[in-house]
Amino acid sequence: MDVIYDIYLTKIVDFYISFGAWSFLFFFLFLGTMFVLLYLYTENTISMAFYIKIKEVIKKIETGHLIEAIRELRLLVPQLSRLEYYRDNLDNLELSYRYMLKYATEGVDDPQRGDIYKKICTELKQIAEEMAEEKHELSGDDFYYATRGQMRDVSVTTAVERYRNALEQATLADDGSVVTAARNLEKAEADVFKVVWTKRAFNDAERSLLLDQIADIAASRGVKELILSALTLRLLRRFCESDLTMLLDVYSTSTDDELQVRAIVGVYFALMGGASATMSRELRLRLETMADNDTYRSDLSTVFLQMARSKGTNRLRKKVVNEIVSKLSNMASKIDRKGMQLQVFDDTEMLKNPEWMRALEESGVTDKMMELSRLHEQGNDVFLESFARLKNYSFFSEMSNWFLSFDMHRSELSAVASDNLSSMMDVITVSGAFCDSDIYSFMLSIATLPDDKRSLMMQSMSAQAQQFGESVDGALASRKRDRRMMIRLLLQNYYRFFDIYVRRTHLTMVNPFDFDTRWSDLCVLCNNIADAETLRLVGEIYFEIEEYGKALEVFESLDHNEQTAATLYQKEGYCLERLGSYEQAIKSYDKAELVNSDNVWTLRHLAFCYRLLGNHAAALTVYRKVDRLQPDNASTINMIGNCLMETGDFNEALKCYFKVNYLSPKGAKSLRPIAWCSLRAANYEQSIDYYNKVIASAEPGENVSIDYVNRGHARLLSGDVKAATDDYITAARKSNTAFLQKTMTLDRDMLVAAGADADLLTFIVERSRFNDNDFENM
Repeated sequence: MDVIYDIYLTKIVDFYISFGAWSFLFFFLFLGTMFVLLYLYTENTISMAFYIKIKEVIKKIETGHLIEAIRELRLLVPQLSRLEYYRDNLDNLELSYRYMLKYATEGVDDPQRGDIYKKICTELKQIAEEMAEEKHELSGDDFYYATRGQMRDVSVTTAVERYRNALEQATLADDGSVVTAARNLEKAEADVFKVVWTKRAFNDAERSLLLDQIADIAASRGVKELILSALTLRLLRRFCESDLTMLLDVYSTSTDDELQVRAIVGVYFALMGGASATMSRELRLRLETMADNDTYRSDLSTVFLQMARSKGTNRLRKKVVNEIVSKLSNMASKIDRKGMQLQVFDDTEMLKNPEWMRALEESGVTDKMMELSRLHEQGNDVFLESFARLKNYSFFSEMSNWFLSFDMHRSELSAVASDNLSSMMDVITVSGAFCDSDIYSFMLSIATLPDDKRSLMMQSMSAQAQQFGESVDGALASRKRDRRMMIRLLLQNYYRFFDIYVRRTHLTMVNPFDFDTRWSDLCVLCNNIADAETLRLVGEIYFEIEEYGKALEVFESLDHNEQTAATLYQKEGYCLERLGSYEQAIKSYDKAELVNSDNVWTLRHLAFCYRLLGNHAAALTVYRKVDRLQPDNASTINMIGNCLMETGDFNEALKCYFKVNYLSPKGAKSLRPIAWCSLRAANYEQSIDYYNKVIASAEPGENVSIDYVNRGHARLLSGDVKAATDDYITAARKSNTAFLQKTMTLDRDMLVAAGADADLLTFIVERSRFNDNDFENM
């Protein structure tokens, strides 16, 4: 640092000498800027060190070093504003911990000691997190803390009172002031959301006030939804048992299906976000008791399944494909090198069994899966991309608006409000085709149209609304019964918020759609939730989205009775195969074969796994059985030929490839195996003849360098050195000399064993490095 200061001072002196008196002004401006930058740098460094230390303290708490953690937290307290609060809490926790240590080391038997210790750890960890939050708030570098600062002087009681006053004014508003009153009410609802979201902790009176507000019949639906959503977001920032308890209270006591659904989604997010680490025995017992309720189990299972379907599968698909391609490359490099990579394995061996779908349809599982996946394609929301473009309206800059049910009476929609259009929107809402966020996007886009175009569109929509007239009442009546639809649409709202909201990366909370959870994780917290039907459905959803490890765990836990054993063993084998556990997959396929010994699909996958393990003799035995069950199948005969070639029986392999070419001629694809096996069987003239056909039938631009090399091998071993050299040089010209050298190195042992001169092979490669004119005058 001294060197840096010396450099800057030297530059300042030079600047002063060069520019005279004007340099005084520039000097002070420069000096002031340097002080500001230095201050900001120092503050940022101090803040970063603070957060690092908090993480270290939390790690010490988790590893049982509580005294060290308490002492280090005390050293951080002077950097915060609530000094007495933190010191008093740390003193009380240390005193409790000392008493616990004293009684434990004196041999006093205390059955509650484990719970006391867990409570001390939890409270100490909460203090550490609160200290980190206050430091964040003081630095003002996060949207959450900026919002907290904005609402610092607004208590929960004040926010609710302001909301109630605004609700009363909106109720009494006349036609001239209705829009203004609606805006005031909407702002008051948003403020309640902000206070609930950012409040450090609720006392008993505040919790009771919020629960009373949710239960109040006179309160607007908007404020109830926002309170529940704010509690959910709080739990995604940091687990708090009292916040989760509030959601459970709403779910248990409310008679409103939509509020119950909002509560259960928040409960699920909390449970899957790591709640088990600090959950008390009382809360755990309550969850286990609630799991006896059929509706609770059904709702929680539906949330889980919809969340599972939202997972992308590209990552796993790429991983599996890469692993299989790599394995095949190691297993059959010789075949690949001969341009026969398309013959290494049969594509049908990678397909799922079509019989599985019939079994699912008979069991009724297919209907439930279709219900879960309605308006989705492979778990991806088909409307997300379309409506993402319509989320730039100022309406969506207000964070709380992302969690509202659609309301045609919102002030932002006053320009398009009409009775006929309201009826139309009611039909759209209950249809389940769009989530609330997307409906707002659609209506806001209409509201921004020029008056003439908007009027024309509204006339058209109103006419359509009248056609729906008689169906509206029935649709609305059925809405509350469809809880699965409510859960799906609410999750779509949350998904859009976490995927599109412009400030989503500055909220210091976890994204619930990033959770990598298993069904067993949920069962640990709610151990009565796993009935056989739901468990089967969970396994099939995992299987459908290619989460094979999770699907395997579920399938193995299912009852393998006479009706299901064969299918379950097949699916377990398929999961293991796709995960690369080929030996275990073979064991599952063997079990499936014992139950149903003539299933061709099972046999094909069994043989495929043997080949991936390099056991071509075992694969050959299985393929011969398939051939007996399905004679004259070109694919099976081709696989038999591959296995024979790998085991060195080239003459028998050649017979198979001739038969394949007869049954299913495919040009070069079926000619190459014949050409190569003829070469390995020392039938060189036949090999040359077939490589001539391969080269002649090549498509324009197709790389046939390897075919020239292989024909060169046949000519070389037949004694025609000059013609062989011409083929090798042509291959080098079409690719490069490095390609020729690599191929000759790989084939050297085979060629020498067949009678080729090793030195000549080296000379041929060296010859290819020269141009033809280098030898013309020699």
